Amino acid sequence: MATRQWSLTDHVSVENGSPTVTAEAAVWLVTAKPGNGISFDGGSKYYEILTVDSNTQITLADDFAETTISDGSVLIDNRGNGYTPAEVEVIQLYKDVVLNQIDLFQTTGKPPDTRGGDGSIGWDGPNRVWYQKTNGVWGDPQNLGGADGMDAGFKFEIDKSSISMADPGAGKFRLNNAASASVTQIAFDDISADFGSPDVSAYLATWAQSTNTVKGHLIFHEVGATQNFLVYAITSLVDNAGWTQVNVSHVASGGSIDDGDELAIAFIRTGDKGDPGVQAGFRFKFATMTGMVDPGTGFLRFNSNTYATITAVAISDLCAATGNPDVSASILSWDNSGNTENKGVLRIAKQDAEQTFIELAIVGATVDNTGWSQLAVEYLSGNGTFATNDQIVVTFYRTGDDGWSPVFSIVEDGDRRVLEVTDWTGGIGTKPAINKYVGDTGFVDDITDGVDIRGPIGQQGEGLEPDSRGAFAERADHDSEDTNYCYLSIDGDGDQITTACLFFKLSAESGDWSDPTILGTSGSGSSSSSRNRIINPTFAIAQAGVGSVLDCGYSGIDQWHVYTQTGAVASSLLTNVADGVPSMGRLTQSQATAQRMGWAQLLESSFVKDLRSKTVSLSAVVRLSVPTKLRYAIIEWTGAADTLADIVNSWTNTTFTSGQFFAASNLTIAEIGSIDLAASTLTDVSLSASISSAMNNIVIFFWTDSAQAQNVTFDISNVFFGQGASAPTVFDPPAKDIELIRCWRHYWKLMPAAANEGVSSGFVGSSTNVNYLVPYPIPMRDVPNWDGGSAADWRVSTAGVGTSGSSYGASTFIGKSTARIQVTVSGGMTSGYAALLYSLNTASYMAFDARMALT
Repeated sequence: MATRQWSLTDHVSVENGSPTVTAEAAVWLVTAKPGNGISFDGGSKYYEILTVDSNTQITLADDFAETTISDGSVLIDNRGNGYTPAEVEVIQLYKDVVLNQIDLFQTTGKPPDTRGGDGSIGWDGPNRVWYQKTNGVWGDPQNLGGADGMDAGFKFEIDKSSISMADPGAGKFRLNNAASASVTQIAFDDISADFGSPDVSAYLATWAQSTNTVKGHLIFHEVGATQNFLVYAITSLVDNAGWTQVNVSHVASGGSIDDGDELAIAFIRTGDKGDPGVQAGFRFKFATMTGMVDPGTGFLRFNSNTYATITAVAISDLCAATGNPDVSASILSWDNSGNTENKGVLRIAKQDAEQTFIELAIVGATVDNTGWSQLAVEYLSGNGTFATNDQIVVTFYRTGDDGWSPVFSIVEDGDRRVLEVTDWTGGIGTKPAINKYVGDTGFVDDITDGVDIRGPIGQQGEGLEPDSRGAFAERADHDSEDTNYCYLSIDGDGDQITTACLFFKLSAESGDWSDPTILGTSGSGSSSSSRNRIINPTFAIAQAGVGSVLDCGYSGIDQWHVYTQTGAVASSLLTNVADGVPSMGRLTQSQATAQRMGWAQLLESSFVKDLRSKTVSLSAVVRLSVPTKLRYAIIEWTGAADTLADIVNSWTNTTFTSGQFFAASNLTIAEIGSIDLAASTLTDVSLSASISSAMNNIVIFFWTDSAQAQNVTFDISNVFFGQGASAPTVFDPPAKDIELIRCWRHYWKLMPAAANEGVSSGFVGSSTNVNYLVPYPIPMRDVPNWDGGSAADWRVSTAGVGTSGSSYGASTFIGKSTARIQVTVSGGMTSGYAALLYSLNTASYMAFDARMALT
């Protein structure tokens, strides 16, 4: 929008050295205002108007310094003092009056009809209205209105001729991008376009003084057209010679701004960044001496400068806060937990660098000495070290008391035997109720609802008759007058046990015994489940979830690896496959290019070392969707125990030895078998081998001999591997709950089945974090890798306050038997309160992975 100016060609005179300007016929009371600029040379130089004395006289703010002018013309620049449309109209009327001799007179209120003729104008100055007479009648008052106020801020003209960051020229600014929303830099000249061309560089330099990241906001709007605007946030600036570069980010913009438009620019400063908050906890100073004596007022010390070996802490009764207040009562409460192993966690962090910290578990009684206390501790975790006189913050998180454990007795209910709670042990406080019975889903009051702990009589062993003494003659030596007397009989040849049976004395009067319940046998026709070294042999357990699997990756089916020649394949579970085959694992060749694929299980060293120098056997049920050759092998790993590497060297090599098809290092191929499979037919395969004394691990491997086309499937189940020259003729699947426990030793996934399911209790450490103890169902093979998913999928609750997690805290600690999970929340928690962790939705999970991986 162009600058509004009024060019007045009236007869103007002004003398050199005088501030008085006169005109023969003018309307300066309307067309000029104090503060406007007046130019006598066509706009090259302006003088400021100090006062408008009358329609024909103006007084300048400075004496006229040019050559005396008589009967000249002027330009009056009204920038910053724009006129309303009504004012413009009245100005035009005034000019008509002056130039065209229209009758103009002053009036108060509407003139009488007898005054003036058509075209006459009555001017009511006090009320800022005017009247005009038409057809002999005065019209309604026309409102002149007030003048627009001056635009806030300094004025600059926009230079759109360039986007380079350089001096844009006096009174101008430019943007580094033609698109307003993409602007990141603005160049301002030190001189603004305001009257008198003031130097505003000192003011521009203050725009980046805030200590906040965002220093403030620049608000631009076009003079006289405020719908055209720009808003930017300032991040920094560079003060150059004659101009300033301001670094910004776009906030908002609107309308259209053209090259040369004049904009008013206002700056709104952001307040300085506040001081950091104070860490919660007691203030102490650190001493590097390691003697367990009084550390001195306000000091704390360890009994070792090797933090992982710290077992004791000496801490003063008086902390280092202002006035050295006595905090001994709190310190002496830190061992009050009834938990016999871990009373709580002591966190010590550097006051001005929280990333330097140590966490210690209080594991014993505190010794109360004169002026100081000695804490019995155990190292948990830490980062960095403390120096002498470091300011430290000490925070304690108490562990909950030990819970009660039930004491059971077996009681009779007719022919049934039920567990009754007769006492509780190990806990703190009031004992739970006794005389409860173990039911299907928990404790019950009525014995008839209790679970009969005596299972059905086991199957009859091969060649054993219920009335036969035979191999069980020793049983008579143990005839007892007590009904339900239990006797374990074993039968065998030399030191080799072949059969183990369990008998119950049915009646003391008749001397009758129950039929034998076979606990375990060996050799042909025996049960397989008690000797099988394979974990998850029926592929029924898939905690991690099936899906796409790369070479040497876990299939998602517990303990089963997948091998592929080139690309990923898809794993899945099949159920109710056939009689005797309740479930199978399936691989689907999902690549467009044909490739080989296979299943493998890596057997842990501690599970198989006893098989050194022994004869072993392997069996399985397999199926492929096309006719093809299947190969299978028993492979010894002779490298470091439980550190296995990829076993395949070249999928296309047809020599199945180490260094050819198989990898060259640390492998001994105990035995290989093969079979030509018919399409989509369940087929039994078996193999036996002799294991060397150098074996540390066993790998069981099944693979397709040739590359398989896309969508070919490979199914497997009922895998047996154990001691003996031949595999059992009947596969005895393990109990799923027992097999699940075996899987949990390697991988455990805590995954609530529904929302709002409580999974752990803990305590509030501070207003923003809660600590939970998560015990594993069984100690894991090694310290697991932990995946907690999203903390936002968990909800913490304490003292009526419930909130979603936002992240996991630094105090999370993963051990072999338990994990301490710290959930961080936005706030609102009360330190020391008990807390419950429960699922917010079905996406909640925590996975603990101690599985052997291929190195």
